[in-house]
Order: sequence, then structure tokens, then C-alpha cells
Amino acid sequence: MKNSHPAAQPLTSDSTPLPFFYFKDGVLQLCEHHGMSMLPADWEGLISGPNGVKDLWYLGMELGERTFNKLRATTKEAAIAEIQALLAVPAAA
Repeated sequence: MKNSHPAAQPLTSDSTPLPFFYFKDGVLQLCEHHGMSMLPADWEGLISGPNGVKDLWYLGMELGERTFNKLRATTKEAAIAEIQALLAVPAAA
């Protein structure tokens, strides 16, 4: 899994609020942090889950399929370190 997709979010620890995701009628919704616009369906990056700002996930794409990686981290800085370690692990053959 590599963070090389054109829609991938840069992993930076700036103060910009994270985008978030939720499910509506069983369909994944990816929203900008202000909630007014949707992210592309193939977007990848660090995102808040449906349970609030400490519910952190790495959403990726692998072989054309959406991947969900629940992070142990509860801060943006720790989540970035966890994602970098996750992306450094080679995919299983």
C-alpha cells in the first residue's frame, strides 16, 4: 500500500482540521473538514471517523479497492507516524 495516488492527502501535522467520513444508506461519504463538499471517491489519506476527531483512520486504495485502517493514535501527529510505518510495510504477496 503506497500513498502515491493522485487524490492522496499529504501527511502533514499542520493545524488544518481533518476531513471525515460516515456512511449514509450504506454508502461511504467522504467530506472536507467543513462538511460542505465531498472528497473524490478515490481519495486517500488521514481522516476522522464517524465517532469524532479522535477516531482516526487511514483510508487507502489497493488494487482498485477501498482499504480502511483504524489507527491506534488519537492525535494527528501520532497518526501520521503510524501511517508512515503502515505504508513502509510491504504488501503481502
